[in-house]
Amino acid sequence: MRVKTNSAWRLGALWFGLQLVWGAVLGVALQSRIDALAGGDALVRFAQIVPLGALVAAITQILVGILSDRRRKQGSSRVEFYVVGIIVAVPALWVLMTAGTLAMLVVAFLALQIGANIATGPLQTTIAEYIPAQRYGAASAAMGALQSLGNAVGALVASQIPDARLVALIMMLSLLVSAFITIQDVRTSAPCESALLDDVLIVRDRSVLFLSRALVYLGLYSLLGYAYFFIRDALGLTAESSVRSSGVMLLAFTIGGALGAVLAGRPSDRLDRRVPALVGGGLASGSLALMAFWVSSVPGAWLCAGIAGLGWGALLVADWAIATRLLPPTVRATAMGIWNLAVVVPQMLAPVLAAGLVAAFAVETSAAPRWALGLAAIWICAGTVILGVLNRKATG
Repeated sequence: MRVKTNSAWRLGALWFGLQLVWGAVLGVALQSRIDALAGGDALVRFAQIVPLGALVAAITQILVGILSDRRRKQGSSRVEFYVVGIIVAVPALWVLMTAGTLAMLVVAFLALQIGANIATGPLQTTIAEYIPAQRYGAASAAMGALQSLGNAVGALVASQIPDARLVALIMMLSLLVSAFITIQDVRTSAPCESALLDDVLIVRDRSVLFLSRALVYLGLYSLLGYAYFFIRDALGLTAESSVRSSGVMLLAFTIGGALGAVLAGRPSDRLDRRVPALVGGGLASGSLALMAFWVSSVPGAWLCAGIAGLGWGALLVADWAIATRLLPPTVRATAMGIWNLAVVVPQMLAPVLAAGLVAAFAVETSAAPRWALGLAAIWICAGTVILGVLNRKATG
């Protein structure tokens, strides 16, 4: 079989499908579905359901990572994990979007987390395994752009199409098509040699990167989780209008993210990768702070979200490029599963911390989402700043 030239865009195609699903589900659909099934308890139920799903995701990724690395040592290209993951996730999406009870919705959401993360664990290894080290920045830019574009399309689909069954079908089809592209390319791409690093860089810099990632993702999930409630409560729109407007806001963020990722690709390979990270993180946190405490109109929220997304895309590229360089080559999927706790734990904690802050200061319902977005700005700023202590050799 002829071996193709390795392409980060083809290898990472499944990122688009997965992030389309999460952009639709975590950005719009889950909140609106909980709102419809739980009524006045929607905020409380959301804060309970999302952390449970994130816990399931964390456990799944670590267990699958261990098994995936064992299979890799036996000669597997890991494609069986993509196949199994999609088989589980596709029907779960249908049930999630058509569930008639809150209990059924929770079961479907947990099944979706299991299926999606069976595929995500091995997928996170593709850059390190198939892309040369000198192209990590450009490859991470492709991955970031695919993720952001997927989020954008997902938010658009979930917010602008009123038929839940049609939304489900679009998400299911996107997973199937993107998985097919990735599987075909993984099967025909040649592995690359891993970059070698001095042991002195490893422990401290991995810990710093883990903490940084955890903080910035606390910010991201605070934004995703409270965008709908921000539009509805802080800006005073109806529930139906809030679905559409919050979808556009997240669309602006994710399109900005795709653009920011593309723009940061080459600088990330040519400069100290902390530079695009610091610029991007500053832009993202500053824009979210403006939206939280100054914006009073929907167009203003859309504008701030787009600028924040531009910064987020640049930050994401640097984060992935540095992580790909630092993680151990012999147990990549396992290490990625553990490292990805910096994503799934914030998914659990973001609504809990925001709700705790609101309760502690007795914040009125209309102002609560503003506090949540203000907290998002603080998390992203803190996560960006601590990247400054990374060793220069570790950043590439």
